[in-house]
Amino acid sequence: MTAKSESDHGHGHGVTANGDQRYLAGALTLIVGFMAVEVIIGVVAGSLALISDAGHMLTDAVAIGLALVAIRLAARPPRRRRYLTIPTLMIKGGSDYCDEARSSARLDH
Repeated sequence: MTAKSESDHGHGHGVTANGDQRYLAGALTLIVGFMAVEVIIGVVAGSLALISDAGHMLTDAVAIGLALVAIRLAARPPRRRRYLTIPTLMIKGGSDYCDEARSSARLDH
């Protein structure tokens, strides 16, 4: 019997552009659904524990929502304008460049 290499095990490992987005959207749907059920049952039962857990799930849902927004923003093509940022100023030479940059807020006019 011969040993197979790791790449020869019967399926591919291709990465799609929207693969993570699909999984995150599914997770967001599940979390929001469970959160809604927890709020309803928490109010009906008068359970502060369920309501507070639903609040925690709300923060999780917001984080996943922000991740989805970041994925969409990252997928957009770059714009032509380049603005000065603090890291750019630090790399370009610090305070000497900062004085010059204050007079001109953008690189491209």
